[in-house]
Amino acid sequence: MSKTNIDKITKLNLKNYLSWLSYDVANTFYAGGILQLMALSWVLVKGQENGLSYIEANNMFQITLSVSSIFMAIMLPILGSISDVLNERKRFLLVFTAIAIISTYFFSIASNIYVILVVFSISMIFYQWAQVFYDSQLQGVVPPGREAQLSSIAVAIGYLGGGFVIVYAAFLSSNAPNADPLQGPLTLGYFPELIYLIIGGFFVFSLPMILVNEIDWASLSTNSNDAALIDKSPVKFKELIKSSFKELKDTFISIKDENRGMLYYILACFIITDFANLFVLINAAYFRDGLNLNEDIVLNISILFGASIVLFSYFIGKIADSYGAKRAFQVIGIIWTLSLLIAVFIDLPIIIGSFEYTLPINTVYIIAVLMGPAFSGIWISQRQMVLELVPSEKEIGRYFGITKFSGKISSAFGPVIWAGLLIFGESILDFNLTNSYRVAIFGMAFFLVIGFLILHYKVPNKHQEFKKRKIDLLSTLEYNNSN
Repeated sequence: MSKTNIDKITKLNLKNYLSWLSYDVANTFYAGGILQLMALSWVLVKGQENGLSYIEANNMFQITLSVSSIFMAIMLPILGSISDVLNERKRFLLVFTAIAIISTYFFSIASNIYVILVVFSISMIFYQWAQVFYDSQLQGVVPPGREAQLSSIAVAIGYLGGGFVIVYAAFLSSNAPNADPLQGPLTLGYFPELIYLIIGGFFVFSLPMILVNEIDWASLSTNSNDAALIDKSPVKFKELIKSSFKELKDTFISIKDENRGMLYYILACFIITDFANLFVLINAAYFRDGLNLNEDIVLNISILFGASIVLFSYFIGKIADSYGAKRAFQVIGIIWTLSLLIAVFIDLPIIIGSFEYTLPINTVYIIAVLMGPAFSGIWISQRQMVLELVPSEKEIGRYFGITKFSGKISSAFGPVIWAGLLIFGESILDFNLTNSYRVAIFGMAFFLVIGFLILHYKVPNKHQEFKKRKIDLLSTLEYNNSN
């Protein structure tokens, strides 16, 4: 294929790609600011202000997360099917983002712990619902065959949003007091100023999504460029619901009977996504409250975590593009296992016979470097795996919806397991808070290893078939562009 035609195809898609990429930045303002840094910590603060103990506030947060995750997950496949039937993703994405932003604001100003948990649930649910439409846009806004590579660039650049939040939090917290989580109320004195940056960044960087117009590359290979823009004819609501459920039912049957690799991937995703997201959600609390690191060090770890995402995500994308999503997942699995084992044994004397060694506390920075590409790699590889396993591009929304359903329904169980392991460590084993955290993280590592083993042994590597489809499509595009 000639370089001229490749450049032409890429140029055609450039505005869509840059506008779509901007939403990845918006994403990380919320993911980095609320989910990673603020949500659990703020609930612990407000819970203790409302008379709860540290463990009670933590468990209330985990239970709320579980209940809201079940409701959120049930809707994901339905929303994916609706997006396929309507060929419409942008409107849903923008509306759901607006609801997430508004509810995040109320999360920041509420004082009653129950109101805080309710509005947090609303913001998280609509934020996560928006993701199924966002991920489904990927192959309509990047050139065929470059999905994982350009997705990894989007993730890397996108995390600048979370980076802004964490750097600003570090600046604000330099004068904020720290507190022992077991000795009186916690304090996050920088929260009021920080929340406005999160909401403002989420809003501003989501605006370019208005400019996105998905391209149907398969139609472009047989029709004119104008005809390639996806048709969005009006559909009656009753017909929409009926068609969406029928398409969803057919997809489930197809996966069960004809696409066993996807079935096993859904199972693996059920395990991997949950515990990976859960660790990112609780790691700041573990470093601060479990390892007794001060707030400045915790924020420095978060900054390093974000920097490693920006620096190393591209290489995960290159692995996925060159060798397939399965190979990328195998690399990620090794990194995750190593990271969690370090987290368990850090600052803990290891005695084998006469040999004794203690991992120094500064090893937390190695965890931060490893966790960046490990976490972003899951996003990148998930997108690529669905593209490789989906039998038809017309089912892309349903497949993303089902995959996210698997990951999110599992998130109803992860927090409960996490809370149970903390209680087990503290109440049954009579461990202190630090060692109770170690027990919970070790349990998390055990489940993650199971998920990666299922993926390794049961999910086929369909990268070559996927690559052939894209080469055939590009060859057709080249031919039509030259005639």
